[in-house]
Amino acid sequence: MSSGEDTLEINSLYPFLPVKRAYKMVSEILPSYEVTTKMTRLPRKSLWVRLFKPSWIWIIATAVLFYFKPSILKVEQAWWILSAVLFILIAVSRLLDFCNTRYILNDQFIQFKTGSLTTSLFVTKRDKIIEVKVTRNIVQQMVGLASIGTINRAKPVHHAGVDDVPLELAASLYQWYMKRRNEIKVE
Repeated sequence: MSSGEDTLEINSLYPFLPVKRAYKMVSEILPSYEVTTKMTRLPRKSLWVRLFKPSWIWIIATAVLFYFKPSILKVEQAWWILSAVLFILIAVSRLLDFCNTRYILNDQFIQFKTGSLTTSLFVTKRDKIIEVKVTRNIVQQMVGLASIGTINRAKPVHHAGVDDVPLELAASLYQWYMKRRNEIKVE
């Protein structure tokens, strides 16, 4: 878990704690931060966008395997089995990433949870964010999705974001960020 001010690795500090207990401890350690367990999941169309995105690792690995055609355990056509296993692993990783990705935008906090085999939770206050960014590729434009990102004041500067969120969230992110004007005091 990380915040805009400090970086706090919960899994490193407390790797065997239940998630709810870890959230409660973070709230105790950082009382000015609000960690919520109820976050919004990505829409189902995000899963399809993620699954059909080309995997350059799989393409390159398959090309190398096809070129060298290694024989494993005396199986002459083992290259296509290895390619299929890699394809399945990539698809499962993307499915897990979809299932674990969540977000919430509330009052003065934004919170992202991302990851496939391991997850990370990012929580920050609006006044710690120095920039927000919304991008859309061609596929995202066709299905009404976007990628959002934040840049936080920290040492070093921290970038965080979520891909394939609903376009409505991207629009509300800008409106939410504009309220920052009332919270920032320039000296």
